[in-house]
Amino acid sequence: MKLENIKEVCVKCGAKCCYLGGPTLTRKERNKILKAGFKDFFILSGSFYDVKTKNKCPYLENKTCSIYEFRPLVCKIWPVFPIFEKNKSKIIVLYCQLTRTLSKKDIEKLKNSSKKVSRNLSIANVSNLSPAIKRKLNKFGWNKNVKEALK
Repeated sequence: MKLENIKEVCVKCGAKCCYLGGPTLTRKERNKILKAGFKDFFILSGSFYDVKTKNKCPYLENKTCSIYEFRPLVCKIWPVFPIFEKNKSKIIVLYCQLTRTLSKKDIEKLKNSSKKVSRNLSIANVSNLSPAIKRKLNKFGWNKNVKEALK
């Protein structure tokens, strides 16, 4: 899918995924964003970084990602999400406006890219979720997809 089409779909949707508290990312990803001149909104949480906001990613401006070229892997692979259970990784595909427009080939590429997500980042994202964020994720089919993947 072309970049212009992705941005169009996300703007129409209202970039709802960017209201899930912001990304969790590696030191390398954080440094890349800061080196590009963007403001530092990160806090160190163990071996990864979290965005300091509770709801909206601070890099979302007018329903568009202001760091799109520098965004972390967890953002690049959306709506694909890796989960880990007993040393096994599973990949779920969440439902959003973008999911409907992606081809099977696009989704397979995202799934392959998701294998590069650190287990620590994935666990951090899942274990630190507030009840409000979990409710928002459920709108993307989170509970159903996780239960299905872990069967």
